[in-house]
Amino acid sequence: MEQYSSEAYIGLDVSKLRNAVAVAEGGRNGEVNRAGIVGGFHS
Repeated sequence: MEQYSSEAYIGLDVSKLRNAVAVAEGGRNGEVNRAGIVGGFHS
């Protein structure tokens, strides 16, 4: 029977213009998926 891990990591790359989000599965060989880009905020 195959075991599944529920461990995941969230990565944020932030700047003034936009913010990128990525999700990585736990473990040494976990797959990394780009979740998207969010536009920057203006004050």
